[in-house]
Amino acid sequence: MPEWLVNVIGATAGVLGTLVWLPQLAKIWRTHETRDLSLGSNLLLFVTISMWGVYAFAIGSVPMIVSNLVGGAIVAIIIGFKLRFG
Repeated sequence: MPEWLVNVIGATAGVLGTLVWLPQLAKIWRTHETRDLSLGSNLLLFVTISMWGVYAFAIGSVPMIVSNLVGGAIVAIIIGFKLRFG
């Protein structure tokens, strides 16, 4: 597989993996309701994204670095809202 195609696939997966959390974040922003969210699951997700980010830096994968930084930030905001709104 050509390297450019590998990079396109990686970047696309990174964008989609990051965008998946935006509807949840938007709903929390609008309603201030987080009762149905699991804090433990979101903390585990944040740790997982962080570890993928460390791996991405180690191998120098820019698409993975960017997607994990953005995804980690979104999940961190969701965790912050969960802690604030209960």
